[in-house]
Amino acid sequence: MKRIIAGLLLAGVAGCASGLSEEECRPGLAPDIGYDDGLNGLLASHGGERAEQCARYDLTFNRTGYDEGWQRGIAVFCTPQGALQTGLAGKGDIRACPSADALTRDAHRVGLNYAAAERNLREARSNYDSLLSSMDSLRRNIDKTRRKYRDEPDANQRKELSDRIYRYRRDLRDAESRIYYARDQIRYAERDLDRAEYELVRLRARMRDAGRPLSNLERDTLELPDASQANYPVPMIRAKPLPVTGKPAPSVEEDGQAVEDTDFPPLEIED
Repeated sequence: MKRIIAGLLLAGVAGCASGLSEEECRPGLAPDIGYDDGLNGLLASHGGERAEQCARYDLTFNRTGYDEGWQRGIAVFCTPQGALQTGLAGKGDIRACPSADALTRDAHRVGLNYAAAERNLREARSNYDSLLSSMDSLRRNIDKTRRKYRDEPDANQRKELSDRIYRYRRDLRDAESRIYYARDQIRYAERDLDRAEYELVRLRARMRDAGRPLSNLERDTLELPDASQANYPVPMIRAKPLPVTGKPAPSVEEDGQAVEDTDFPPLEIED
């Protein structure tokens, strides 16, 4: 049952932007909703927001049942294992655990840092790939427009095509200047992820050394085999290799000879 509710609430727990549906506001579901909110490190005051969401459907939210479920969920979140798992998902507020020990607080912080480092690396890669795609498109447009320019007899049309080539070249220069910055951003993100991985390894060593056995509730919720779960492998995220050389500059055929656009030599990118 809890797994079904967790699936229903996935979007709501992540940001609560959509709130609860009318179906989820049924009184019998409140304890499970509270459990999921507690497990994901949401503050106790979130129960009031849930009640407001259900009021939109003229339904009375079972706040007592919600609070009971939230207490069970927060009891799992406020442990080193629970805080780490929630942090790695980029969720949770450690202020929901006012009596949390240093290890639990560090576990959540390290988890959040790792999640942020992964997210930053994905964004840096996406930006780099987007720039490469844009440069390829601009080079194709330059090539295509130059061919039209060569075959166009009308002077006015040739002037328009010439202006279009100029704009493409300007945009290509801008993209070329930004590609180096984007490459550096990937390297910075890789460095930050390395640091986050190092912190994660050290934290798991501390958790292992603490040697505190998991309760049955924690083990069932976190789906970990035993207290030695701190030894499970650390995910190693590495950026995909960057291309050594960019696409060649556009060229056209004139009198059977390939003519390179000397204004735009191939982009060299050191690895």
